[in-house]
Amino acid sequence: APLAYLAAAIAGFDEAEVMYRGQRMRATQAIEQAGIAPVKFDLKAKDASALINGCTASLAVAILAAHDARHLLTDACLSLGLTLEAMRAEMSAFDPRIQMARPHAGQIKTAEVIRTLLNGSTRTTHEARAVQLPDELRRTDIPYTARIQDVYSLRCAPQVYGPVFDALDYIDTIIGKEINSATDNPLIFNKEEGEGFEIISGGNFHGQYLAQAMDLLAMAIT
Repeated sequence: APLAYLAAAIAGFDEAEVMYRGQRMRATQAIEQAGIAPVKFDLKAKDASALINGCTASLAVAILAAHDARHLLTDACLSLGLTLEAMRAEMSAFDPRIQMARPHAGQIKTAEVIRTLLNGSTRTTHEARAVQLPDELRRTDIPYTARIQDVYSLRCAPQVYGPVFDALDYIDTIIGKEINSATDNPLIFNKEEGEGFEIISGGNFHGQYLAQAMDLLAMAIT
């Protein structure tokens, strides 16, 4: 249905209506007001089916969602870096040797991103943690000893952000294939032998690949 509305508007069908600048009007009128040269379709056999039969609308939404998810994850990494700075965190949890002992690509990448962000930081050090700030309740007669490890919410970041990186990489692979696919039905192919063509019916219009990827995206971002 969304593709039918879109195709009718682009094709300039008289009955097609759109919202343009807050006004409901005929698609042809909106195209004219927008200064866009009208697209003249001379629809022939199968053309209408190709325009409306597929998962292209779902793909467009998926592309936008995956794009936003990448920005969200970038912001989350920056936020994590700032948090580690503010908390004068112990950086040992981001040591590459720990990540290689459980070598998931996303986990390794997360730790590398954080090490890059905090490279040269003077706050995520033993010396910085040894400084007693005025609002800290710490006995001055007991010397500060090195912190062994931080709380879960800090040191488990590679194991939490990592699966999100991996999920987004998988989702981008699905989207990349879908962008470059024919998802309408039937499909027309040149005959392998001789002249002419073959019309073959299949199920490429089904949206399960996108649906499953978007369910994963929802879980990963949550």
